[in-house]
Amino acid sequence: DGTCHDLGIVAGPSLIESMLNSDPKLKVSVAAVCNKDSRDLVDEDRESILCEVLRDSTGRILVSHGTYTICETGRYLKTKLGASTKR
Repeated sequence: DGTCHDLGIVAGPSLIESMLNSDPKLKVSVAAVCNKDSRDLVDEDRESILCEVLRDSTGRILVSHGTYTICETGRYLKTKLGASTKR
C-alpha cells in the first residue's frame, strides 16, 4: 500500500510524482506496479516491473523497491534484460 510502517509515512504514487514534478524542468511520470511489501513479491510481480521498464523510451528509470528482495528483483531484471543492456 506504499506505507513506510516504521516512520508512519505514506509515499504513494501521487506524493512521489508531486515531489519529482516540483522542478518544472523535469517531465516525470509515475507508474504504480505492485504496491506490496517486498517480502511478498513473486516473479509475476517482477514481470510486471519488467513490462514497465520495457515500455519506457527515455532510458531513465527509477524503481522504488523495498530492501528485503531488491537483490532478487535486480537479478530477475538483469537476466530478462540481458547483462549487456545499460538499463
